[in-house]
Amino acid sequence: GKGYGEDEAFKSQVNADRYEFARAALQNEHYADAFRRLAELKLREDKKGSGYQKAINLEAIVEGKGRDLVRAAKEAIQGGKAAEAADALARVELEFKGRDAAKEVAARRADLLKLPGGKEADAKARIDAPQRVRFLDARMKEVEGDDPAAMKILEDMLVKWPDGRFATDAKTKLDELKTAAAAPAMGG
Repeated sequence: GKGYGEDEAFKSQVNADRYEFARAALQNEHYADAFRRLAELKLREDKKGSGYQKAINLEAIVEGKGRDLVRAAKEAIQGGKAAEAADALARVELEFKGRDAAKEVAARRADLLKLPGGKEADAKARIDAPQRVRFLDARMKEVEGDDPAAMKILEDMLVKWPDGRFATDAKTKLDELKTAAAAPAMGG
């Protein structure tokens, strides 16, 4: 039987698409979304199959991004850059929950809180992290071709966090999607 997707590795087109969306999530730095999609994919592929192996390999790359963020936080702390360190730690804590990278957050946060402005930077980063995830959720809906769902997420963001770190980006993206939705279909 013929497989689907990259190298015909997957049992179905749905699985092949799930893999491609997980790759898109990685490219968009939406690590939690990539993990979720890969977990679903692994449940639907044979453990001995090449599709499962591709999922495992991609998951390892995503795991590496968590380690990269922890390393970036360490370096930022050493350089006295509280905001940069706090941002990286908040992302790891939220997007790599229960994974290896997250195990280092408590120790690094203790170092961060000793820095001048560390407490304030930590508080701000913890507010910003969920906003980033929602903004990236909208981005992934757009990648999937579901612009109405993307617009709904962006509208909700602007209500919940009107002055949030990602409000300007959300407004810009929302206007872009509304303009595209209003335009007549090409080639019709």
